[in-house]
Amino acid sequence: MAVAIVFAIPLLGDWLRPLFQTLWNHDSALNGLRLFLSFLILVVPTTAMGLTLPVLLADPGLRQGNFARVVSLLYGCNTLGAVAGALVGEAYLVRLFGLRGTAFAAAGLNLVAALVALLLAQSKSAISANQDEDSQTSMVQDLSAIAPWRLLLVSFGSGFVLLSLEVAWFRFLRLYVASSSTVFAVMLAVVLAGIGLGGIAASAVYRRRSRAGASLSVLLLLSSIV
Repeated sequence: MAVAIVFAIPLLGDWLRPLFQTLWNHDSALNGLRLFLSFLILVVPTTAMGLTLPVLLADPGLRQGNFARVVSLLYGCNTLGAVAGALVGEAYLVRLFGLRGTAFAAAGLNLVAALVALLLAQSKSAISANQDEDSQTSMVQDLSAIAPWRLLLVSFGSGFVLLSLEVAWFRFLRLYVASSSTVFAVMLAVVLAGIGLGGIAASAVYRRRSRAGASLSVLLLLSSIV
């Protein structure tokens, strides 16, 4: 899907050029159309990206250790991988292979990762029937439990604030740094690096303190202040 987008966007621009020209003097309608088209183009691949972590969390192997520590480490490493992708893609891949070649390279690496995951899943020893029953029972209990609305609202608020600040940071830095794809990639990498390092730091906290969850509110307050 990501590769198809690279080929589809230029064609889409040619097809919609008459409509864009018609709305050229109507900024609200033109920006609304751009937002709608951007949403349609990106919603499928980004939804697939959002499904990755929940699917991994369904692995019963994560339940065998400290779940919070493992998830924090997994999330941190995944985000640092995004940092490397942003920097390597902009600094080397686009210059060597162009946008289309970079899309194919990223898709190929994605297929390699999927193949490795498939081989690892097949090489794992079969889970016992008791573990299957326990996981199914736990899943049913999770589905029937009351959603932690306060925690969900806090998570929603933190994501909202982060993205709002990111937009403000980028627009502010444009006053001092010339706009280019390289600058944007670096700024995006910095934001992602902070998120990734935060996940790894949380994993280290959980490793040293098994009951770090009791001080969760204090950690959230300190991270907000920072």
